[in-house]
Amino acid sequence: MGRIESNKVCICCGTDVRHQKRAKDVRGNYYCAACWTAQISGGINCDAHTANSVLGRPSERLESKTIIWIALCGGITACVAAIIFYWSFFYNAWERENRSEIITLVGEGEYFVAREDWETAKAQYERLFQFLDNHQINDAELANKITEARANADKVNVRLAEIRRLELEAEHQRIIQEEGAKRILLERREREQEARRVKLAKERQAEAAEKRAREAAERQAAEEVAALQKKRDDEMRTAQERADRLNRDPGNSFREFSVKFLQTIGRAQSPEFYNEHTNRRQRNSYRPIDGTAKFDVQRTTSLVSPYIATLEVGLDTYVNGDLSGTPDMFRITFAAQDGQWVLQGAEHYVPGLNRWMDSSDDWELALWQTVMKETAQ
Repeated sequence: MGRIESNKVCICCGTDVRHQKRAKDVRGNYYCAACWTAQISGGINCDAHTANSVLGRPSERLESKTIIWIALCGGITACVAAIIFYWSFFYNAWERENRSEIITLVGEGEYFVAREDWETAKAQYERLFQFLDNHQINDAELANKITEARANADKVNVRLAEIRRLELEAEHQRIIQEEGAKRILLERREREQEARRVKLAKERQAEAAEKRAREAAERQAAEEVAALQKKRDDEMRTAQERADRLNRDPGNSFREFSVKFLQTIGRAQSPEFYNEHTNRRQRNSYRPIDGTAKFDVQRTTSLVSPYIATLEVGLDTYVNGDLSGTPDMFRITFAAQDGQWVLQGAEHYVPGLNRWMDSSDDWELALWQTVMKETAQ
């Protein structure tokens, strides 16, 4: 027979020996004290048949336990099903039926709070709490929303109390202002009278000052007109003298003009422009080369331009203040008009082509115009 350690019963009489004196043979069978004494003295022989008759067959015991476990599991399953049925159809039935309405009321309260419509928000929260009455909310998410709604309702009440306090203060202030209105009006009238008196005095002072300023402006205008007339007379006299000198000795007149023209070239710069070949912005200027200037004056048959003069001179080109390339020869043509020399054009000599080419770039034309303007001053 196999070992029956879990039950610890006497293999002969079936007595539970877990809490009394017992003995155990080499096969692991337990004996009570009486049966062990009888076994040793030979008075009893507990074989497998005796054990089976006392303890019952193992297969029968196993079958009995299986039936018990099946019944127990079935009972538990029925209880769980009953709980689920109750939960689904009876527990929190009011909460499930009104969940959407509760969420709507909470959302409307939050909406009016966000718009700072405190009165409507308070009414909305009161409607929510009346609707909830004493119903217990078990859903955690919904319970959190209601808790937040109660907190918002408290904030709304605090805000309304603050608004009412401010309204009472404003009303009190209004009463104070009304009580002092007569006094303030009287003081205002006194100030207005004083202001009119001061204004009248200032107007008289302003009129006197304006009269003095007008007289001074008239004197200044007369002086400016006289100075302008004198300047025009001087310019006309200078122009006439220059024209007389040009007509008397056009060669010497042009020489003097050319010296001043070359001095102006050495100081002038072109406007800033973008050079597409070098991909940069730059300013160009010319510097006359000493000893290269040549003058020539020719008489014409024109009544407008009785003399044509040319100035040939070598010029170094500077780009942004740095010397660039080799010197170029320039031929600049002028015409005598109204007693002064007027620029007609400029050319530069191209050795490779052995001819003169117009200096017609925009920056060159602007540079010649600048030089002429400064030379004429």
